[in-house]
Amino acid sequence: MILDDTVWTYLDEHEKDDVRRFALHAKLPWAVAGGDAADQEDAVQSYPNLTWVLQQISGRQTAEHKLPAWAHTPHLLYPPRVPMEQCSSQEAADYKAQIVRELATELTSEFLGEPTNETTNEPVDEPSQPFTFADLTGGFGVDCAAIAAHASHAFYVEQNPELTAIVRHNYEQLGLAHTVEIHNTDAREFLAIMPAVDVIMLDPARRDSHGNRTYALQDCEPNVLNLVDTLAQKGHFVLLKLSPMLDWHKTVADLAPFTRDVHIVSVKGECKELLLVLDMHRTSSDYQRAHFERLLCVDLPEVRYDAHAQGQMEIHEGRSEGESHVHHGASSQTQPSSPCIFVVRDGAAVNAPAQVMKQGENLEGKVLWEPNASVMKAGCFAAFSQAFGVEAIGENSHLFIGNTPEIITTIPAKGFEIEKVSGLGKRELKELTAGLTHANIAVRNAPFTPATLSKKLKLKDGSDITIFATTNAAGEHVLIRAKRIS
Repeated sequence: MILDDTVWTYLDEHEKDDVRRFALHAKLPWAVAGGDAADQEDAVQSYPNLTWVLQQISGRQTAEHKLPAWAHTPHLLYPPRVPMEQCSSQEAADYKAQIVRELATELTSEFLGEPTNETTNEPVDEPSQPFTFADLTGGFGVDCAAIAAHASHAFYVEQNPELTAIVRHNYEQLGLAHTVEIHNTDAREFLAIMPAVDVIMLDPARRDSHGNRTYALQDCEPNVLNLVDTLAQKGHFVLLKLSPMLDWHKTVADLAPFTRDVHIVSVKGECKELLLVLDMHRTSSDYQRAHFERLLCVDLPEVRYDAHAQGQMEIHEGRSEGESHVHHGASSQTQPSSPCIFVVRDGAAVNAPAQVMKQGENLEGKVLWEPNASVMKAGCFAAFSQAFGVEAIGENSHLFIGNTPEIITTIPAKGFEIEKVSGLGKRELKELTAGLTHANIAVRNAPFTPATLSKKLKLKDGSDITIFATTNAAGEHVLIRAKRIS
């Protein structure tokens, strides 16, 4: 296929166009000056067709918000819709790169010994070390690119030839061609013959041969459970990317004793990925009922493109059963606001019930905390309650009450100042909604839907006010009117 200045200029001119409207009237300017008609026809057939052009324009528009640094890199190619939807966002890819960099630094420390300050004899921070890496399910190559940018050598493996060709082209544009070795083959076949590396990444396909979604680990392709022995021979660590729909407790148990860290990752408030760090050098003697060392609930904000930004994200570990950290940093060419990482070290605290508040307390004027998507998925409500000194409204409400709005800067939750609380009586509801025409509706452990409750209260969507419907510890259904704390 010919990709010359004519093609790139045409894509640049139309990258903001409405794809559907553009498809109706597009006129591709491919032509050859001079020559006979047969030569012209052969040349035109070597240029991209309209389907390809539409794919590139659509991909550029998706990349603008999903992969902003890529969107601002000229002459990149984009795959069809499904691989584009399935690839990691830039925020999530950068986070995985930071995980791998920290694993590489850990391996170097194990080999050389932990560096110390000669004066104080205390550990000192060292920049992450070069490492070798293999992505056995490369896809569109976003994760591999983010990680390989810091590696001494990397392998990209993908069985789809079209995706492999696109990635080969893009890695040339991204300056990764000398670092990344590209293989168009099956993950299992390459794993059997590849040299040992420091870190292996796998993102098993979550659709069966008929295109239906699968959620159980053993139903994904490749089946990681069947590859454990070979993975242990080929890598020290494995970074496993899975669907957040999986039962992470069962997955950790299935992969025991290798699972060391569990990362539940949300981007812009939506739970996107379940990441497991497997230490393939662990043995059955390392097995504990807690199964893992750390559970990390991660909330990543949207990144903004900045060609001059430098730096990195950092993972700060809690020293108690649960601890939260908001930290500043940036991935290359992006400038995010502060990600929030809540770390739970005590495995027993993950499944323990949260502290429930005493009944009869006046809630007006207090702060209601709604945990973020990663904490909700993790279910670590006891650790959350203990770490921030908050109490649950009810055993299964997953809404918490506290007195101090100042923790808004560290707590992995949205904060709301409670204005009114009511039952379901007509007079109470009238008082609850006095002066309101609009409000957001949230239902937690109550026999309503947001739509039916909104209709009952005669409120339209949208406001800084939220009406929470839930059940308290006494089994009573209550409505809480609260204003968002910014």
